[in-house]
Amino acid sequence: MRKYVKPAELKEDLLPRPYVEGRELWRTMHDFTWRCAYDHIHHREGLASPDYIYNALNPEYQWVWDTCFIALYTRYLPDLYPGIQSLDNFYAWQRDDGYISMTYTIQEGKEAYGERVNPPLFGWAEWEHYRTTGRKDRIKRVLPHLIRHFDWLFKHRRHILNLYWFEDSGSSGMDNSPRGRRNAEAGKHMGWVDLSSQVALLALCISRLARAVGEMGIAGRFHDTWEYSAKWVQNSCWCPRSGFYHDRLDDSNWLASKTVAGFWPMLAEFALPEQAASLAAHLENPATFGRACPVPSLSYDDPSYLDSGAYWLGGVWAPTNYMVFSGLRKYGRRDLARRLAAKYLDHMARTWSEYAPRRETIWEVYSPEKPEPSVHERRTQNVCMHDFVGWSGLGPTAMLYEDILGLDVDVPNRTLTWDIGLPESHGVENFPFGAARIDLNCEARTSADAPARITAKSTADLKLVARCADREKILSLRKGKAVSATV
Repeated sequence: MRKYVKPAELKEDLLPRPYVEGRELWRTMHDFTWRCAYDHIHHREGLASPDYIYNALNPEYQWVWDTCFIALYTRYLPDLYPGIQSLDNFYAWQRDDGYISMTYTIQEGKEAYGERVNPPLFGWAEWEHYRTTGRKDRIKRVLPHLIRHFDWLFKHRRHILNLYWFEDSGSSGMDNSPRGRRNAEAGKHMGWVDLSSQVALLALCISRLARAVGEMGIAGRFHDTWEYSAKWVQNSCWCPRSGFYHDRLDDSNWLASKTVAGFWPMLAEFALPEQAASLAAHLENPATFGRACPVPSLSYDDPSYLDSGAYWLGGVWAPTNYMVFSGLRKYGRRDLARRLAAKYLDHMARTWSEYAPRRETIWEVYSPEKPEPSVHERRTQNVCMHDFVGWSGLGPTAMLYEDILGLDVDVPNRTLTWDIGLPESHGVENFPFGAARIDLNCEARTSADAPARITAKSTADLKLVARCADREKILSLRKGKAVSATV
């Protein structure tokens, strides 16, 4: 197992250097994110991972889904940031029966809020870490933890229509969402579309991780489990009338509210193509989710929606945006993901430069209507937390790399895919590819469909798959040699 050692100071020369012509603030926020994330590395002796990144609220508590999302962007710089290592603390705290609580106190390693679960995203974080780093050494070590956690959820959180339940909206992470009361007894009477989809995603990722290390029996079992779980969400949560996935109250009633939770089936890869098309249409429909800043956590036509965001009453959150955009890419809707991610980063940039009294920071959650941070719940004062890196670092890093620049890293197969969609001059220098570094540049074009003139250089041999519009060119990069091509 690799041991993480925090650098005495942030080595900024190791950071990627992305650029998009005319969007200089994106780069400014990008660099701020990595500096702020470094400041939120905390050290505590006695933990499985003594160095860990906390969610920017309080280093004395560690939350499951915050930490998983932090791991999903710090995976690009795994030797500088202990994102994936932070998950080891949860594995160490895991009970023998497989249970992992939503939050633990760092000092004592005890459950902070009783037997409540957060979105179980460990498998997704581990799978993407493997794809981005090529490090197979931790897979066999973490697989037993993932399987035991899955088995506990299957045994203790599955009931109505073979769907899964959170204790309340707070456990789901969507604290004040109108999905349900914040009462520990309320959630068990519903089938939650997000947890049901997240369990399917966990099964899918366990299957893929197992296959990567040759555990074919485990891989087969969990692929079958993914199909089984997906079937029940499809049968119970898809509403043809709304063209959306809803929570289920019982065998005859859906919960009427449309929330961002309804997009998880795309990430879990079981939405049918026509269902994905309907979800995509909602993202561009101003009557539902197509607002000034994508993607609001609650549909605009809901009576509980607030322009101020008020946390989960319309607020725009980095983790759910990352989930939505990643799901769109899985269904070949990269252009839509790119447009929405650009709107989101532009909204962040306007808030960065225009919002008073505090400028030049990244916020916990944003208003869906105005370039400003969201307020807390229903209050009209007291905006959310600043310097929230934290999961809000996803936007200026992972979303910029993956959605806007169009980069997909597959280190195990020595392949970098570059989906070119911006007409402006753009690219990245010093981009990490496992232990290698890559420079990419695309010259400005007259339109997004025009041929792209690109240059690429790598410190190691690899395959570059460059795509533009409906064209594709495969380039073999050789260590230290620049390659130019038109795609």
